[in-house]
Amino acid sequence: MNFPSPWHQLAETAVSSFTRHHNIRPNCGPAVGLSYDTIASVFNTFGEVKGIYAADESGTRVIVSYFEANSAQQALTALNGKSCADLDGRSLHIRYSVIQPNSEAESQHVNEHIPVSLMDSEVNIPGLYLVHDFLSPQEEKELLAAVDERPWISLSKRRVQHYGYEFCYGTRNVDTKLHLGELPSFVSSVLERISSFPGLNISTSILLDQLTVNEYPPGVGLSPHIDTHSAFEGINF
Repeated sequence: MNFPSPWHQLAETAVSSFTRHHNIRPNCGPAVGLSYDTIASVFNTFGEVKGIYAADESGTRVIVSYFEANSAQQALTALNGKSCADLDGRSLHIRYSVIQPNSEAESQHVNEHIPVSLMDSEVNIPGLYLVHDFLSPQEEKELLAAVDERPWISLSKRRVQHYGYEFCYGTRNVDTKLHLGELPSFVSSVLERISSFPGLNISTSILLDQLTVNEYPPGVGLSPHIDTHSAFEGINF
């Protein structure tokens, strides 16, 4: 099924003609290796799709707009929180959305002053803990030295190391069938300290089995983004 192009532009006509109940926003798109045609073939099974539009500039989310609100509801109910085999096994997280046209007037209302929180209690997010000075300066020095002795994988503007399981940046997911081995011994003391953290109220048998190390050279900036926590199970540190 063909949809209006260019794909990355939002359709202004959808704003006045369709309410938020016609539009859903799944976490899939070209940046994770899924074409608009592939996405359309999946969501078209729940009803006729009016169009698929980029939700933002990241390429990792799209807005699927249906002619009927009931179709959007069925798709959300059937796919949200589940792995979709037709989308490369991607675990989908879907919400209702409203298509907004880009305008210079709207951009002027963006709040440029974002508050900075230094305590986890200031943001009131259940399950979020911020521990200052978790590592001593000496521990930090030893960890960096140990990491630098291991091979790196070079990516755009950074390099990474994967232990336990590799996080695939192309699919934004983890292949649980490909085990890389145990975590390195140089993080043993860190793992022990995490497992004994009193604020978590977790079982002593907690399994920490995946580690990603990122190195960004000086001067490289990170654009605003949300980490893909949905690729992992249990608690993230």
